[in-house]
Amino acid sequence: MKGAKEYVDIIYPNQYGQLYIEFDRTTYENKIIMNIYVVPHGLDTKKFNLFDNCKQQTVKVYGLTSLSKNCCGWLHYGKWVEDFKTLVSQARYAFTIMKEKEKRQKVIMRLKEMTKSIDAKERVSKILKDY
Repeated sequence: MKGAKEYVDIIYPNQYGQLYIEFDRTTYENKIIMNIYVVPHGLDTKKFNLFDNCKQQTVKVYGLTSLSKNCCGWLHYGKWVEDFKTLVSQARYAFTIMKEKEKRQKVIMRLKEMTKSIDAKERVSKILKDY
């Protein structure tokens, strides 16, 4: 699994089914740490003001494995690993679609600007021609 920097742009800190994902920026080396928790059936973390208020009811399955090396990894293995991979795959797809839409919007805006510029040139040309 890659580092949190890969995921911080495509996955929002939130509950996804029985997984809760959060990102922490450490003061040590200014690194982003991703933590993944398994949430018990029926627990909706959105009902709490802060995820910290219900953390004791969850199990941390991904996070720091060695504080001295500042390394992250899976603390427990199970089907949540595959669920996370599926979530990442869906998030990448959604992120790609979003980026494509942004590119199309930029092209459309540029075409509109060019059209305005052409219209202005034609208007100036017509006025000067009619003089």
